[in-house]
Amino acid sequence: MLRVVVCGSGIVGLASAYAAAAAGHRVVLVERDGAELPADVTAAWRTWHRPGVPHARQVHSYAVGVVDLLMRLVPGTAPELRGAGAEWLPWTGPVTFPLARHEVLRARRTTLELCLARVVRRSTVEWHRGVRVTSLRVARGPGGTDRVAGVATPAGDLDADLVVDCTGHASRLQDHPAIGADKLFRPSGIQYVTTWFTTGSTGDPVLRGVRSDEGHVYCAATGADHGMVSATAVLAENDPLFRTVMTRPGMIALLSSLPAVDDYLRAARAVPTGRPSASRRVGNSRGALLAENAGRIDGLVAVGDAAVSTNPVLARGIVLGLRQVAHLVDALTGAGSVSEITAGYLARLRDGVLPWFEESTRYDRALSARLARHAGTGRDEPFDPVFEPYDAVAEASRHDPAVASAAIAYGQTIGEPGDLVRQVSRWLARRGPSPTSDRATTTTNRSVVAAAVRLAAPTNSERGQTS
Repeated sequence: MLRVVVCGSGIVGLASAYAAAAAGHRVVLVERDGAELPADVTAAWRTWHRPGVPHARQVHSYAVGVVDLLMRLVPGTAPELRGAGAEWLPWTGPVTFPLARHEVLRARRTTLELCLARVVRRSTVEWHRGVRVTSLRVARGPGGTDRVAGVATPAGDLDADLVVDCTGHASRLQDHPAIGADKLFRPSGIQYVTTWFTTGSTGDPVLRGVRSDEGHVYCAATGADHGMVSATAVLAENDPLFRTVMTRPGMIALLSSLPAVDDYLRAARAVPTGRPSASRRVGNSRGALLAENAGRIDGLVAVGDAAVSTNPVLARGIVLGLRQVAHLVDALTGAGSVSEITAGYLARLRDGVLPWFEESTRYDRALSARLARHAGTGRDEPFDPVFEPYDAVAEASRHDPAVASAAIAYGQTIGEPGDLVRQVSRWLARRGPSPTSDRATTTTNRSVVAAAVRLAAPTNSERGQTS
């Protein structure tokens, strides 16, 4: 039995702690947030402050990959979610996967995290809330190798054989001199604006949602638990439209200008609630432990954003984190010594997770360049043809079922990272040169938004009201 300290209790930290305890180890979970768990999902949504979770109230829907991994790693989560009002749908996509479950989960992130936390609280995991890890404790092992001794906190030291870093891409645990490498962050050039609605209509069509790709903006709207619907616009980082859609009238005007989204919200009888919220500094990150020149500390592993994270434009942030938890479980059950566990887990990340980081960076460069061109903020230099397959994913998915299937698998990190590009490249070869440009359509859509915003602009008496 190993002494395991898991640092950070976001979704991936909770899953890591539960899975390590289920494997028979003594687990201590350390979380800097000292607030008690909310009483219910409504309180979690309204009052749960999660400073270390940048997308806590952005859109979250969970497809087959997340559901399959979560139910395998933390099986008690399913009944907890059902009791909390989360919505489950059968998978109706154009492809089936070699998974045990084919279901889609619709729930706000705060709902999922609260339900997962309740399951962990009932387990053998020893949970210390309101405790901040200040540093990693390292000792010399046999043969002069560095090994984990535990972590230091203001409340005292915690001894450990294995420290699991789940503190996100801002982690300080990997700054130890023995690692001697830097973390890497590649900005995506993309920003997100989300607004939420209450609905007067529920059921399958509302829960399944809709997507729109009109050239100047990518938008997704989807149902969640308790009659909530979210709509998120994806914009280039310097798009002047950003300031407009950060107002409720501006965001509603944008959504109304997108026919598919407008029809969906009308059918759902959606009523906006609250102000739009933004996630701006998003991108792809790789922890120092995975740098080519990184030294190794036996007993230190990173999971989730502390190891590898990707821009969530394809909704694969949590599935990628849970896949890392699954790799950790495999390493814990397939090796004997702490040194073997550390080496085995790092090898699994380099082979099975790091390629998604590289692939996502290429996808982001193409997507952000396209959004910037249509927003009028991009440079006039020719578009690099290396990124053409990534740029054409949305168009190809509409015309080729094979590409649509590959895009779904890509978003769920199923298969190989290059599968999607190969499918789109085949479609591009069959299609030949693009016959038309969508610049005129883009200009028209942006003009519609600008006009609608002027009409919907609040009066002076309304500007001081809480939205």
